Amino acid sequence: MGQMESQGPEQVEQEQEDWIDEIGSEDDAEVAFGNLDPHHAEESHLPFPSSMGRKTCKDLGLDWLAEEELELKKGQANDCLHHLRMALAEKSILFWTELRHASSQTHTTRAWGKINAIELMVKKHVAVYRACQRAMISLRADEDTL
Repeated sequence: MGQMESQGPEQVEQEQEDWIDEIGSEDDAEVAFGNLDPHHAEESHLPFPSSMGRKTCKDLGLDWLAEEELELKKGQANDCLHHLRMALAEKSILFWTELRHASSQTHTTRAWGKINAIELMVKKHVAVYRACQRAMISLRADEDTL
């Protein structure tokens, strides 16, 4: 397969049809990969090993790729845990230094604004961590890792 910039529309359509033939039907392709139209790339899903499952990867000879993704997910999960610790520490410090000593409604409102901004970061890191955890479960990570 060449790069899409150098291909004409007919070649792209042929590649899509080849993928659909390999998968089974256009509906199955839509479910597995999202919209396959190259003009709607934001709607397509990359077929990562975690989305296919460990058994499917092994059957396709992609066990090595599943191991690589597992290592990447471990690192990403550790990064999320680090960022969570830092954000929660910062939130705690804000409670003690700014909110607790706020002398006016203006200072209290500003402090709560900062705390709420940190809470949004916490929620983002939690969501990424949970996605990593689901991927690691799909890749059959051992209990010590989870």
